Amino acid sequence: MIALTTAVIAKNGYPLLYGSIGDELYEVAEGYAPLLKIESLEQVHVHIEDYVRQVQTLKETGLALDKVSTAEGYKSYLADLRRLSQQKKELDSRVLAAIEELKIRQIEVDLTTLRENPYALLSEAAAPEVIELNASEGAELSAMNMQASLQALKMQLMEVRDDENMTMIDCINDVTAINYWILEVDRLRDEQAWCRAYIGTGQIVDFERSARKACGSEHPLFKQWTEHSEHYRTTVRKELVQTCE
Repeated sequence: MIALTTAVIAKNGYPLLYGSIGDELYEVAEGYAPLLKIESLEQVHVHIEDYVRQVQTLKETGLALDKVSTAEGYKSYLADLRRLSQQKKELDSRVLAAIEELKIRQIEVDLTTLRENPYALLSEAAAPEVIELNASEGAELSAMNMQASLQALKMQLMEVRDDENMTMIDCINDVTAINYWILEVDRLRDEQAWCRAYIGTGQIVDFERSARKACGSEHPLFKQWTEHSEHYRTTVRKELVQTCE
């Protein structure tokens, strides 16, 4: 076993070892830590705490390895970085869903706090307007936000079912269906299944009509999802019918 010794100064307090992987994880943990003070995100606190704790422990390990390490230590540290990288993706998905629920519930004070978060994924998800991104970044963020909103709507649907609020059950059920079919149309377009995608836009039209009755045209949920679905009910539907013919 050969000990590797280096004299280094860690940038921003992060380990230099595998910095291309580790720096992002450490920065993300710093962005997630303030979310533990937001009570309306309590449902994801346990996941955030676990991630932040593991990252902090690994950072200390990395700083120690910067000074004195072994080949086995390098290998173990890299494996832990990769494991936490995958865990970050899972945490991102959970927190995006929770943020979307805040937007649905219109908890503006907490959304404002999130918009100031240094982790761009969180601040952009909480933003009141569309962020200017290039095409590929915009599509990726949009897909992540739509997946998150679907999970948030499902959670809200479970809550109103427990309360047996039939009016809101029908409203949220229709809105959830709109969210689902937007994602499904995008998936079918990616697979070039043009006719099936066109049929999917018809589902969006039908559920938008049903949601208007269930929610009421002035309900915030209906207004939000009419805005989301308009592009699919009009432009995308017209494009697909020509491709499908």
